[in-house]
Amino acid sequence: MSSNNTNSYAKHHLPLHLVLVLPFVLQIFAAVGLTGYLSLRNGQQAVNDLANRLQREVSDRIDQHLDSYLNTARKLAEINGDAIDLKLLNTQDLEQLGHFFWKQMQLYNVGYISFGSKTGEFASSGKFFDDGRITVSEISQRRNGDRDEHLYNADAQGNRASLAIARQIVEETHNGKLICNSILGEGTEFIIKIPVS
Repeated sequence: MSSNNTNSYAKHHLPLHLVLVLPFVLQIFAAVGLTGYLSLRNGQQAVNDLANRLQREVSDRIDQHLDSYLNTARKLAEINGDAIDLKLLNTQDLEQLGHFFWKQMQLYNVGYISFGSKTGEFASSGKFFDDGRITVSEISQRRNGDRDEHLYNADAQGNRASLAIARQIVEETHNGKLICNSILGEGTEFIIKIPVS
């Protein structure tokens, strides 16, 4: 009976080296697995926090830029409205209005400044072309005899120098030269030189 007990005892018990090594191996796997899981979770949290912080920062910058841009436009509208109300600007003199708006374009970062009357006359200055140059334009049946928009390039003082579209056609398409001599209050002379070939 004692030999059966010994065989039964040996069959149900594990070897000593396995009993000693197995708990350490299980602890190592548990520690490595838990560390890996916690590292992954903390890494994901750090990435999410960084992404949220960047989104807030970009959003705040956009809000700040839009506020600044829209406040500038609102202030310009108030300034120009007050100048018209105080008779400092003559709304009938579209050339003066265009010149005044050109000077404002030098000071403020806006795309376009314009005035339109109830009679359909229009004067403006702005960045009409992609190259960033500031042009002056007007629509006036009274001055021009038509309802077309007349778009002018401006010289360094903001005076109308040449018709912008005409200059583009003459110089870029025909390799010519468009010269404009303008004296405020006296008139404007255009000279078009196109090579014959």
